[in-house]
Amino acid sequence: MRFNLLLLLFLVWGMGGCYVYKPLEKTTRSYEVNLSEEENLFRQFFYLKAGEGIQVTTKRGRKVSLEFLQVSQDTLYANYKFHGHNGPVKVPLSDIQEAKRLKYSKGLSFIAEAFSFLIVTTVNLLINGELDYSGEED
Repeated sequence: MRFNLLLLLFLVWGMGGCYVYKPLEKTTRSYEVNLSEEENLFRQFFYLKAGEGIQVTTKRGRKVSLEFLQVSQDTLYANYKFHGHNGPVKVPLSDIQEAKRLKYSKGLSFIAEAFSFLIVTTVNLLINGELDYSGEED
């Protein structure tokens, strides 16, 4: 019974998946090399959907995780959520050094599932006495 609960716990944990921040997709074309940084950022943010998770690094080096709302020609509008401090924020595009988007990672999720399976299998073998870790021979 205990093993079944452990198995269920690890399967539910593993199914949650892993999310990582990845750079926004480039939207400029080779003939548009003269775009300003702000115009380039505006184009990248333009394709995001409201509610998507983003991470912004300012030119001062501060990293902030936000929930994207919308973007105007010169300003990013988002929700700031950190330890109970919630609220809308406006970030000038000229203050942004780098922007990343929160995406599902198949690779990390697979590794988490495999790790969970190994732990559950080892615990099951130990509980059932099929794995003798004492080092003594019969």
